[in-house]
Amino acid sequence: MLFGATLAATVLIAALLKVVWQTARPSIAIPDLSPRGPVGRSNGNSVISLALAYTSFRSTDELRRLTSGRAGRVTGNRDEVWRLLEAEAPTLRLIQEAMVQPGCELLTAPLWSTNGVEDPGWSQLGRLAALEIEIRAIDQSLSNALSQGLGLVRLGHRLENAGGTTRHYLNAHSMKQAGLALLRRLASDHQAAPDQLVQISQELTPLSANLHGLSNAIRWDHQFGWLDLSNSVASAAGVGGATLYGPLFDPTRTQQKLAMQSARALESLELTYREAAVRSPGETNRSVWLLMLKGNAAGEILAEIAGASSERLSRLKCSENNSVAMTRIMLAVRAFQLTKGRSPTDLRELVPEYLVAVPTDDFDGQPLRYSSKDTRVWSVSENLRDDGGVPQDQAKNRLDDILKLEPSKN
Repeated sequence: MLFGATLAATVLIAALLKVVWQTARPSIAIPDLSPRGPVGRSNGNSVISLALAYTSFRSTDELRRLTSGRAGRVTGNRDEVWRLLEAEAPTLRLIQEAMVQPGCELLTAPLWSTNGVEDPGWSQLGRLAALEIEIRAIDQSLSNALSQGLGLVRLGHRLENAGGTTRHYLNAHSMKQAGLALLRRLASDHQAAPDQLVQISQELTPLSANLHGLSNAIRWDHQFGWLDLSNSVASAAGVGGATLYGPLFDPTRTQQKLAMQSARALESLELTYREAAVRSPGETNRSVWLLMLKGNAAGEILAEIAGASSERLSRLKCSENNSVAMTRIMLAVRAFQLTKGRSPTDLRELVPEYLVAVPTDDFDGQPLRYSSKDTRVWSVSENLRDDGGVPQDQAKNRLDDILKLEPSKN
């Protein structure tokens, strides 16, 4: 009798849950998240030149040894650097060709079979090009080196819009960052013409995060994320995980969840980090039992994991915009120093002769912070709190993003 009562209760609960799952199923139209081609196609595809350059590049370990960190400052013996540059002369010629070619488009669409993660090598090529420009600036024209540094930033910006995935965008982003770091080093270590520094600062204005390229990367990530997720669930079902379907995994609702996450990431590209956080607050203290009652618990969790890269890209947008803005400030501050013989006491002192306006922090929408004491510029970063230009606390937790004008000690 007890067994019969238990069985009847189980059937009743299952029937009730089925009703709940069906009524909880939202009727949401899935937005169009198809990837789109690059904007502004033209002849002379720099992607081809860089593919050839990466094929001929052989000095990965040497490049890492002779430069330091993400900034890429030259740390090795100059004779060793020159030997590296001579050995990579064919590679460097191809990079120079790419810098003047207006076209920038992947030859084929990213393939799901490789998850779009083929390494185009743009990051390493950017560091190599920056190394050559910097070492030649010592013996040759500083003005030409600054122009080439700007050209490297522009190449990275075009590559961000080459029509690829997050992996492609991050490689292009790294090349752009190599160019920005190079411009800051050249301005800090040498006495450049103030007018040229101001001009380059102005020309950097439209080279912030490439929103079309970021949008396309989010769209590709959505396509690959859904394919990976659905195939993983299908594989699990094939080895005894068929119970994932129905109460735990609803393909339609999971695809809707993933699509809405990607759509929110696309919307956030037009917002500051604070605005995006207010518009789409994260879920906290979510009950596992509530997920089970709503149905599609596994699908909800898997969709959040698959959509994490889109959220990272929206944060990357803010960091990239700030990196360009802070570089513009640094160039303007250096031009002010060379002209006035002192640092500005406030960034507003740079307006309008050196900057049209004080750039804002893309995390909180406020003007970027500055200290004249050590020529430091900073952003509040993801915690949206001004920590006084301190990059990390004693526990190594990340605080503010900072840049300083620091002349080389070499």
